Amino acid sequence: MPSLMINGANIAYEELGSGTPIALMPGGRSGMDAVRGLAERLAPHYRVILHDRRNCGASDVIIGGELSEQEIWADDLYELLKQLGA
Repeated sequence: MPSLMINGANIAYEELGSGTPIALMPGGRSGMDAVRGLAERLAPHYRVILHDRRNCGASDVIIGGELSEQEIWADDLYELLKQLGA
């Protein structure tokens, strides 16, 4: 599974399909497999980007920082999409 260094953490991700990009993020502590079924249904029409957020799934576990975990996840997703050109 590919990963990128995002804000100091290795973030595991996958891309399915092509075209207009959309990103799916599961809730709770679930990894990207929790939304894979939806991603596979959308992939014939979109470029679907899945990722394991830091502290979830195959991505690095890093505890710390001054922001809330949700703010860190949003910043990570923004940077991931930027690096992927989405």
